[in-house]
Amino acid sequence: MDGWTSANSLSIYNFIVLTPSNQQYLYCLRDFSSFHHTGEFLASEIEKVLLKIGVDNVGAIVTDNAANVRVAREIITKKHPHILNLRCIAHFINLITKSILGIFILINIFIYLFYKFN
Repeated sequence: MDGWTSANSLSIYNFIVLTPSNQQYLYCLRDFSSFHHTGEFLASEIEKVLLKIGVDNVGAIVTDNAANVRVAREIITKKHPHILNLRCIAHFINLITKSILGIFILINIFIYLFYKFN
């Protein structure tokens, strides 16, 4: 599950299913613009998808690590202990990269300002 805000400010969440043969399917897109994105709300939406797919057919939930999504994963894995609670490594690497690049940008700004005013 992942969420983003569209250009016209819609809050869209996707649910992607990965099969045992590593095929990916977009299961559904949902507009959650009218809802508060609490962990409890997101967990209830994940639960709906799980029930449609079949809880026993799901081995893991992968999301980013936003606080509300982390709470949703924890709620689901407490209710269904066989489902693994995973955070997306690609998202994690993206955050680390942004942090590292941000430091380099700041260093370049300081160097530029140092040479400009000295």
